[in-house]
Amino acid sequence: MSGILEAVKVVSMGQIVAIPAASSVMADWGADVIKLEPLTGEMHRGLRTAQGAETAGRINWIIQVLNRNSRGLAIDLKQQRLSWVSTVRRFFSNSAITAMTSAS
Repeated sequence: MSGILEAVKVVSMGQIVAIPAASSVMADWGADVIKLEPLTGEMHRGLRTAQGAETAGRINWIIQVLNRNSRGLAIDLKQQRLSWVSTVRRFFSNSAITAMTSAS
C-alpha cells in the first residue's frame, strides 16, 4: 500500500486497543507494520462478540479491524531461543518506529 509512510517500518508489540489502532493507522498510511504477539495471541482473540457468541475457531472482528494491513508473527519471547532473539533484534534494528504497550 502506498502512502505518506511508505518507506517506514514499524514493529508493533501492543495489545488491547491503543497500540494496535495506532499501528493500523500507520499501515493505512503505507507503513510496513509487523505485529509481534505471544504464541497464545493477544487478549482480543478470546473475547466474545457483541452478541455474546464465542469467537473460538473464528476470526474476531476486533482483531480484523485493529490489525488490518499488518503482518503478524507469533513468538515466545520468554523462551529466549537464540533464533527468536536474533529475529526480534533484526526487526527492531530495521524499524523506524517501535510501538509497545507497557505492562503495569
